[in-house]
Amino acid sequence: MYAEVIVDISHEKLDRPFTYKIPESLAATVEEGSLVEIPFGKGNKIISGYVIRIKENSDYDDSRIKDIAGLAKGGVKADSNLIRLASFIRKTYGSTQINALKTVMPVKKTVKREVKKRVIALLDAGRLEFLANEALIKHRNAQERLLRELIK
Repeated sequence: MYAEVIVDISHEKLDRPFTYKIPESLAATVEEGSLVEIPFGKGNKIISGYVIRIKENSDYDDSRIKDIAGLAKGGVKADSNLIRLASFIRKTYGSTQINALKTVMPVKKTVKREVKKRVIALLDAGRLEFLANEALIKHRNAQERLLRELIK
């Protein structure tokens, strides 16, 4: 199996998919949209890139095709709709494919759960009213609104 990968380098000369072999150890986990680590260039520097297509055969000499090094840690998978949207952005607005992909990708893998908190006033209503009036005189609007809510 082979993967076409868009490298995470924003340069017009590199704005094309590069073909990599998918090793047997990664065959079950690498899929379209995966963020992978790949050896790139003559020095085989490890960089990241997005798999935009998986195919059975390659048009290149098999001995010249490098293996994918692994999945990138903390990478967010791009679904096929996002890849198509990035291609549209690239063609329509003249962007590079990697910049278009970064534009449509979600920022975080997980979103923090909302935590509800409860505030309880330890002062009696008279003292809160006095403090709210004092905050109003000193133009502390946020403090006054908070104190009025605590009175309610």
